[in-house]
Amino acid sequence: MLNKIYKLINNKFPKFLKFVFFLRYLLLISFISLVTFKVTPTFFDYDKRHVAIKSHLEKNYNLKIVKTESIKFYPFPLAKLELNDVVAKLNTSNINVVTKKLIIYPKLTTIYDYKNFDSNKIKLDKNSISIDLFNLKDLYEYIFNIKKKIQIRNLSLLTKNSDNTLLKLNNINYSNYGYNQNKIEGKVFDKKFKIDLKKNPKKIDFKLLETGILISLNFSDINQIKKIGNIKGKILKAKIKSDFNYDQELIKIENFYFREKNLSFNSEGEVLLNPFFEINLDTQIVNLNNKLIKNVNLESVLNFKDIFKKININTNIDFNIKKFSRSIVDNLNMKINLAYGRLNIEKSFLISDSEFNCKSKTNLLEEYPITSFNCNLSSQDKKKLLKKFDIKYKVKNESFNLNVKGNLNILNNKINFESIKINQDYIATKEDLNFFKNLFENILFDKNFVNIFDLLKIKSFINEVS
Repeated sequence: MLNKIYKLINNKFPKFLKFVFFLRYLLLISFISLVTFKVTPTFFDYDKRHVAIKSHLEKNYNLKIVKTESIKFYPFPLAKLELNDVVAKLNTSNINVVTKKLIIYPKLTTIYDYKNFDSNKIKLDKNSISIDLFNLKDLYEYIFNIKKKIQIRNLSLLTKNSDNTLLKLNNINYSNYGYNQNKIEGKVFDKKFKIDLKKNPKKIDFKLLETGILISLNFSDINQIKKIGNIKGKILKAKIKSDFNYDQELIKIENFYFREKNLSFNSEGEVLLNPFFEINLDTQIVNLNNKLIKNVNLESVLNFKDIFKKININTNIDFNIKKFSRSIVDNLNMKINLAYGRLNIEKSFLISDSEFNCKSKTNLLEEYPITSFNCNLSSQDKKKLLKKFDIKYKVKNESFNLNVKGNLNILNNKINFESIKINQDYIATKEDLNFFKNLFENILFDKNFVNIFDLLKIKSFINEVS
């Protein structure tokens, strides 16, 4: 049968087709040679070649290999060297990288010549980095300055300040080539985020997906010590903008403004980075809708206990109420201090020239936070004060001084009064304190903490105790 086919080819087909038919032998030989060429390195002793491999990674990727458990070669589908359980150091900094797999895709022409070993790209898979806040810029510069192809998959990034964990980013993926070139994706607070590094190291776009948060960082000047720029963005429907100066010690915030339908404010201050993380701000509220306060969900806020443990905040808030506003408060000043989850607030405000002062302390880390308070009211005209609450009082220019101490359970809607003093002639008895407690919980504290500031409830409470 084969002889008949062979004769048919010789008798019926042109000579050039004979040549094509003959090529089957050449193709088979080429295929066998290629497979042999790719498979043979599988049998090499890579412990003897690790010096050349490590030298290549350090020279071309700034990765100094400190430790690796094994090096294996896999010929298919693409020839690759796989380094397992690797501990590496970024050669230009003290940043350590722990990776489960470091994969090198070598150039075929250099597989047999390790003195001139070279690669097309590398991939780091299942990685973890624990980094000090001050070294973030080193990591950013490292990523941006690598010229050869690199892909980072499934990176967990732990940001610390001294021994305190500030922020953890998970499932981070990055590639400096291909469709997702210079895009960083991952998760923070269980929300997906995306960072676009563009081709300009002075511009970074950050987007927290499905939250409406979009931030754009623009650096006007970058050097080794100091960085100057501005930040613009959106948080849901709110617009934010600020100028900043950044160095190793602090971030100075200038001309910060926040604009939203129900809340607008301006702010400036500093974020200290060394020796510990601390935020110091002076804030001027421009506009505040009372409905915004009523919609605050304290239970949701208190779910961020891990964040409260890690940040220190000192802020001074001023709010001068507009002249024709319906608010009963003429102006408000608040000094807020948050450290290690303990919140201290000093409030002072005026209502018709009557001065209110209140100090409170709360441990936000407790399962059911308790707020202790000490509040004072000083009024030179009780009639004028009560008029603000639409309560009639006949005596003019009568002074009124009130001091109240106690504590309240924010989530369980409970309050306890330690003492109540009015002027110099009244000190509440134990029975009176229980009476005020029940009245307060039934009228002001019947729903949640935020609703105790409802004007109609305050009026009803005053009428009951009068």
